[in-house]
Amino acid sequence: DGYYDVGINDACNMLVQAQSNGKFVVYDGIFESKGATSAGDLVYAMSGSTIELYGGFFRNDGANNSVINVNNGRPGYVDVVGGTFVEYVPGKTCDTTCIKVAEGYTVICETQPDGENWYKVVPVG
Repeated sequence: DGYYDVGINDACNMLVQAQSNGKFVVYDGIFESKGATSAGDLVYAMSGSTIELYGGFFRNDGANNSVINVNNGRPGYVDVVGGTFVEYVPGKTCDTTCIKVAEGYTVICETQPDGENWYKVVPVG
């Protein structure tokens, strides 16, 4: 739980990264990248690792704008059970076997007054 900001710099920015068959679990918090000048993913999994997202608020306004990503050559897995994602729909990527919304959950869209779309992962029903 807390606030995490990648900030602005010229390095590759990743807030939550798991690799080498590791595991990382997020229950809550605010994860943001506000205008990073280089590519960066908020959540990144590789080499057989697993990241579980049970909650949190995720926004990437950086150069790459990736909220959740996996390594193409050595992928990891991201299971989304909850959370709010700004302008990003969890589970609607080119590789739904590596990034998926958990069974029994769905994604709903809430359009904010400024027109921004917040996608929330919630239990079905």
